Amino acid sequence: MKTRFSKLMAIVMVFALIVAFAAIPASAATTYTPVAGGTTTFSKYLIVDSDTHIPNVTFDFSIAPITTGKDATASTVAVYAPGDAGVTGTATITDPAFTSDIANTPTYDTIQTDDTGKLTLASGKKYAAKEVTVSFDNVKFPEPGIYRYVVTEAAAAGAYTHDTQNTGGTQLTRYLDVYVTDDGTGTLAVSSYVLHKEDGTVTANTSSGSADVATAGAAVNDKSASYVNEYETKDLAFSKKVTGNQASRDKYFKYTVTITGLNDSDTFTVDLANAEAAPTKNDATKYTTMNNPASVTGADLASGVDFYIQHGQSIKILGLPTTATYTVVEDEEDYTKAEDNDLVAVPAHGTQGDSDYVAAKTYSDDYTDTMDDDKYVGYTNTRDGIIPTGVLLTVAPFAIGLLLFGALAIFFVARKKKRAEEE
Repeated sequence: MKTRFSKLMAIVMVFALIVAFAAIPASAATTYTPVAGGTTTFSKYLIVDSDTHIPNVTFDFSIAPITTGKDATASTVAVYAPGDAGVTGTATITDPAFTSDIANTPTYDTIQTDDTGKLTLASGKKYAAKEVTVSFDNVKFPEPGIYRYVVTEAAAAGAYTHDTQNTGGTQLTRYLDVYVTDDGTGTLAVSSYVLHKEDGTVTANTSSGSADVATAGAAVNDKSASYVNEYETKDLAFSKKVTGNQASRDKYFKYTVTITGLNDSDTFTVDLANAEAAPTKNDATKYTTMNNPASVTGADLASGVDFYIQHGQSIKILGLPTTATYTVVEDEEDYTKAEDNDLVAVPAHGTQGDSDYVAAKTYSDDYTDTMDDDKYVGYTNTRDGIIPTGVLLTVAPFAIGLLLFGALAIFFVARKKKRAEEE
């Protein structure tokens, strides 16, 4: 009986131990919940000549994860290729759109405070700025670390020079690092974004952590790694010179200017400082209605725009891209037109140093060419004739005799009147 009781107690004790061990909570392993990224921005600048409209252009950006990461060393921190590190989802990026509509694209001729350190502006230039937004809202990061993406700008067609500042060349790529950290409670957080010029290493500090984040927990941009493009433009001018003793210097001549290689929606300023906006018809001019527009669009110029100038006048179209091609055609009149575009000197107008000042120019370029430089097209029209002199020689003796007879008649009449008065 006693033995049976002892066995029963042993079973009860074993069962009690099992229950006791089961009641002790187990230490759970730390498991991160992947964290979604946020958004960050960097600047996109477009520099143009101060007398040029901002072109209508959208720059094409893309973002993708790097394919090869960088292992940690004694002096560097590991940089992960997202695809190899369990990252899911796709990052997106906006395409900055510039427009000649100033209301939507403010332009500046001095560096604004927020742009200091990101941009250098030369004399005679202005710029427009846009933000490029990178979104990681649909991307999940599984562990603390640095995850790298490559940002690429596609080369824009036309008269654009890419990345003229920051890298000193035409580099179209940047590298964006996403810093994912543990907030101290086992929860992941995206703490910072850093945009780099190169796919370089990240320096480690004394505790083997990163040493290149400006402010912990804040999204920051590398201020020296914005994108800066320049829009290269030149001016096209054309002038009129009239010579000859039978030529009319107040006559208006018509020019048709056609320019290809432009965006239809782009706007171009026409400098009329040495011409008239609405010339008035005179007896020498065959055109009834004349108008010189102060601005034209790319679509206008593609189909041809008519302008009207007289002797000594000139018109200049400003801010044409260097990739454009122009043709200037004068409407034929009963004048002899110089076939070699005779040199036409146009004097300076305006006050030197003022924004409307135009230096003296000698117009000698071809009437059709590309806008690889400032172009000055001059036309000289001549009407010169021999004036007949035979009629003057034939009538001269009679005219002299008639004048002499009249003088003698006046003399005798006056003399007779005087004698009558004396008597």
